Amino acid sequence: MKKRLIYIMTLAALLIMAGCRQDEVIFLSEDEPLTPPQSGAAVKGFYQLNEGNMGMNRATLDYFDYTTGRYHRDIFSARNPQVVKELGDVGNDLQVYGNKLYAVINVSNLVVVFDVKTARMLQQITVPNARYMAFYEGKAYVSSYAGKVAVDPNAEQGMVVEIDTTSLQLTGRQVTVGYQPEEMAVWKGKLYVANSGGYRHPQYDRTVSVIDLQSFTEVKKIDVDINLHRMQVDKEGDIYVSSRGNYADIPSRLYVIDSGRDEVKQRIDMPVNGMTLCGDSLYFYSVVTNRANSTHQVKYGIWNTHDDRLVTDHLITDGTEKSIMLPYGIGVNPETKEILIGDAQNYVVTGFIYCYRPDGKLKWKTEAGNIPGHFAFVREGLTTSTSTTPTPVAVTSHITKVYDYRPAPGQHVNTMPQWQAGDTQEQMNAKVLNNIGEGKEGMITLGGYGGYVIVGFDQPIVNREGQRDFRIKGNFYYMNEQPDPTRKAGNSEPGIVMVSYDANNNGLPDDDWYELAGSEYHKNSTLKQYQITYHRPTSHTPKSDPNHAYIIDKEHVKWTDNQGSTGYIPQNSWHQQSYYPAWIVSETLSFTGTLLPPNGVQYAVANSEQAPTGKTTYQPEFWALYPYAWGYADNAENHAEGSTFDIDWAVDKHGSKVSLRRIDFIKVYTGVQQVCGWLGDTSTEITGIVDLNRVR
Repeated sequence: MKKRLIYIMTLAALLIMAGCRQDEVIFLSEDEPLTPPQSGAAVKGFYQLNEGNMGMNRATLDYFDYTTGRYHRDIFSARNPQVVKELGDVGNDLQVYGNKLYAVINVSNLVVVFDVKTARMLQQITVPNARYMAFYEGKAYVSSYAGKVAVDPNAEQGMVVEIDTTSLQLTGRQVTVGYQPEEMAVWKGKLYVANSGGYRHPQYDRTVSVIDLQSFTEVKKIDVDINLHRMQVDKEGDIYVSSRGNYADIPSRLYVIDSGRDEVKQRIDMPVNGMTLCGDSLYFYSVVTNRANSTHQVKYGIWNTHDDRLVTDHLITDGTEKSIMLPYGIGVNPETKEILIGDAQNYVVTGFIYCYRPDGKLKWKTEAGNIPGHFAFVREGLTTSTSTTPTPVAVTSHITKVYDYRPAPGQHVNTMPQWQAGDTQEQMNAKVLNNIGEGKEGMITLGGYGGYVIVGFDQPIVNREGQRDFRIKGNFYYMNEQPDPTRKAGNSEPGIVMVSYDANNNGLPDDDWYELAGSEYHKNSTLKQYQITYHRPTSHTPKSDPNHAYIIDKEHVKWTDNQGSTGYIPQNSWHQQSYYPAWIVSETLSFTGTLLPPNGVQYAVANSEQAPTGKTTYQPEFWALYPYAWGYADNAENHAEGSTFDIDWAVDKHGSKVSLRRIDFIKVYTGVQQVCGWLGDTSTEITGIVDLNRVR
């Protein structure tokens, strides 16, 4: 769903006022100062987050410096030259806590943390469908829709996750709240969460979740009104929460919750679309739409929380509110009471920031980014120099984690990587990482059909529209001798690629998997839901053949499948170790997935060769393993486009296309079930996986 949908239904024009200092000077270029430089002020400047339209990856970060009077646009790239990709898709919240700046990037599923004095990125923390933040005693709390970005009457409940602000890591604590949680407020060890249910229209949520932060459990749900959104807490502990209504016959209203009794104590029949608290003054803006004639009444006002009264609903006094096309955010300088308004225009073009003095007269106006409106004031100003060494960020384009390595029986199993007596699953995972992780480009085998490896990276792989997102390296090469002039033969041992994102935010690949549908996926020759079971050898299975001396009378691995077939992975003279994974204790290994048609073709040859044992002369087969057109691992040369993959190819278990903004895990498994004579079983080999977003 387009994020704008939640708001556009109620907005057509929004505004925010801003009171600035004395001299009125208006500039539209960041090359000119907006105001004279100011010295001695406690507030040195403010950061401003531009959301960027959904799907455009256009979130940007700006900074206004009171000490110079200048507005600096899109400082992320300049201050973070070591980061290849942009800030992300849909900037939803911006907060300062301690010496760090936190930006919530909704659709990119990220919380991005910066050093507040340098604007250099310190960390990216993955939180699915993240929305807003609150802080308490060294911890950050993030509201999350938890599920996909989509309107769905069956959308799942949301959650709040906890981040340690020192380590900048998820603590592992999370709590389920209501549907589609939005803004939050903290008061005396309790976290209040506004649940909207926006994805479940018209069955909105209408509750505020109360979380005890010591036990991190939801202790109560307070019934308020439908489609809750904004939230502020005053110095007396009253929680102000806005309802957006249903954008039709149920209007937007403001409610006050008594934090002592955790119940609603007041309803204020005043529409509120955005608000921010400064002292006892709750600054707000509202939009009321007349659907009969498509007109909009916009108000900007102040509600006094101490006296419980409306101070004004005509905050802008010079008539300039008429120039604001779509007000979208509000901020107030806590020192000077200057009021800032973000104008999103039509959501597509560049927006503006308006600055008003406390008397409601325009101080300055400047161009910002796409959909501006999130403000964070700072008491430590942004350093002017960008020539110092950037803060190191521990990111890499290569594999950093191996979650599971489970090869099917095959001729290279127990040797790539090398198994040693006593090795556990965890130790074999570590050996796989040592072979193919962090750019080492060793090699691992996945064995026969179904054998797989599951890997991850230190950051999600972002899905960039119209671009290939990652590369899988194998050991494919083209043959020197081409038996068929109509097509080029090689040693393709195709692996099927699956992707997943960490929807439950537990850091483990236990969520839904999606297959990247390659060139063979929709063909009748490809079999879905194929299942094969391999049986651990318990005694020698005679398979000697005088015409094939490379097959030895030893430990062949039997298999059965759900098609009523049975067969063996034959052991050959070149590889005489056990083909069954030695560290796996179960007597059978089963795999289920998509089965590609065989790609090996046998050709007759005229010459004879000496068998590898030196004992028997035989007529070897000439085998060619033809690559598929696209979409499979170990199916193209490592430098070629055929070894790259697009997340947009993803389909669900029913074959329906899915839209993934990013992925956290990749699984590759051998996709064919074939034995090609003296070449032996076909097994996908992997030498590395690379996130292309970080190497462009």
